Amino acid sequence: MSDTIHIAIPSDDAYWFYAAVAAASAVRTSSLPVQVHVLDGGITGEHRESLKGAVCGFASCHDVSFHALDMERLKGCGNWHGSPVAYSRLFLSELLPDDVDWVVSADADVFFRGDVADLWKMRDGTVSIQPSRDCPLPPQPYNLAHVAWYEENGLRLECKDEYFCDGLCLVNLKKWRQENVQELNAEFMRLHGDCPAADQTVLNYVLQNDKKLLPRGWGVFSGDENADIDWSKPGCVHFVEDPPWRRWKCTHLMSDLVMEWWRLAESVSAATGFSPDGFCGCSNRLDYCWRRMAFKFLKRNQWVLRLHPRLWLHLRSTRGVA
Repeated sequence: MSDTIHIAIPSDDAYWFYAAVAAASAVRTSSLPVQVHVLDGGITGEHRESLKGAVCGFASCHDVSFHALDMERLKGCGNWHGSPVAYSRLFLSELLPDDVDWVVSADADVFFRGDVADLWKMRDGTVSIQPSRDCPLPPQPYNLAHVAWYEENGLRLECKDEYFCDGLCLVNLKKWRQENVQELNAEFMRLHGDCPAADQTVLNYVLQNDKKLLPRGWGVFSGDENADIDWSKPGCVHFVEDPPWRRWKCTHLMSDLVMEWWRLAESVSAATGFSPDGFCGCSNRLDYCWRRMAFKFLKRNQWVLRLHPRLWLHLRSTRGVA
């Protein structure tokens, strides 16, 4: 197997900086060389150079390549709360070079906290995809809406409790090409164009008997208070519905994980000359201070979250890293 780690991150021009932070989090401590493949949904030339410079600045053995996306094709895949570039992972075997047999597929809101080579070494050639388990926030029923959609359309998921999130996964491109997985994805979309989250809904069905879930600690949602995770250990955080760069809800606090993201984002800002609006994702320093203090209080007083189930549901990532 190749010693070069391949990572594919989809991005448009609105998300290029966050894609740069995600890529930088992977390369900064990698014990193996990394090739970052940006699935490009319209990033300007200036931002391309900034993204590449920010990633390659960590070590000379890393590189970044850009693969143009057909946005009209992706917009036809469906419409949900995310960007259409997310649908590009349905066509990974076509977008990436034929000599790339494996790739780590990652969203721009993931954050690697250790050596990405530890994930790369988990590749299992017997399956087509190794994703992270989709982790809903308590106390909501587990992916009720998605599972209901399959049943309403006469489709059977054999292992509902293994419903996965494709925001972080190892993809066996060689097996995809051998078994025409991309064509199976396209056929599913032709038959079921109304699926709730096209990329994830498609892959969960098409590859339900050809997958292997990643160990806990990889791709875990930042706000999953149910997860029995030791955050002090390396792994990968997925900031689903809790982006560090947008502290716009009063329940989105300045957690230890968010602070880790911002420390790296400052390095990327220094390399690119760009920084998101506000102060560490907050409207100003005062906004930042109360969110950080509220987090520290809840980190030490977890009993508060047990006063009402909705507190547990909405106050994200309050247990801290240590």
